Amino acid sequence: MVQLVCQNDIIVSHPFACHCQATLNDVAAKDYQRTGWFDPRITCLSLDDYEAKVLKGSNDCTMDAAIGIGNYANNRVTTSRLMLVELRMGYDNVDNLSASSLENKISHSENLLSGHRIDKNNYFIFRDGVAVQAKSWAERKKKEGGVCHVWVVLSVDEFNHLIQFVEDMPYVPNNDLAQISKRLTDCVTDRNWRGLCEETDYWREKALYYKHRYELAEFEAIRTLLLDTWCAIEPDQLGLNILSDDYCFLCIVKEDLSCLNV
Repeated sequence: MVQLVCQNDIIVSHPFACHCQATLNDVAAKDYQRTGWFDPRITCLSLDDYEAKVLKGSNDCTMDAAIGIGNYANNRVTTSRLMLVELRMGYDNVDNLSASSLENKISHSENLLSGHRIDKNNYFIFRDGVAVQAKSWAERKKKEGGVCHVWVVLSVDEFNHLIQFVEDMPYVPNNDLAQISKRLTDCVTDRNWRGLCEETDYWREKALYYKHRYELAEFEAIRTLLLDTWCAIEPDQLGLNILSDDYCFLCIVKEDLSCLNV
């Protein structure tokens, strides 16, 4: 499953933003009388507000909100789009749910936002204790037919795990750091000093390449690995003749790593 990340810039730049920009937390608090449901950083379009204030229609005929999302993989965000969200945390059971009403909400919201890419899934958020019932109900309705859209029923907690922020994501290096470390360690173990110097030269230049491209996380990852490896290598304590080529190579390469200090 792809990691979804919040993209507030999609919302802030949307034509509707001047009329109905809000936070998802504020939209929830308005109906459910408390804050803290969602990450306060999630910005959204309050579609109910747009429908009521701008179109002068019923605020019960749209999904509650649209948020901006994207797929996150390999340290990049792709496939930016809107996600439609309906909040149902006030429900104690599923008795009053109407499949046709939910379908109409989705259709009307999609029409309202036509011209903008919208996620194929439509999300319905329930309190943790009701979400399991709602999932079963939604599955039954799909099997019965008459459901045209893709419904995803989640608890509040599940939704909060689903949507993350790029700044909170752990960095995943482009290069296999474990493999680089093994190559360096194998050279030390085998006393293959020429090989160690060649590997180090190669990855030092790669690190500087990333630095110049402002891929600073990748630069820092390789830089840290090289410096940590060489911190434990003292040419004077390796039993080498100080006039030997290997000794000279080791001293020069270790000194050259100073260019990675920031």
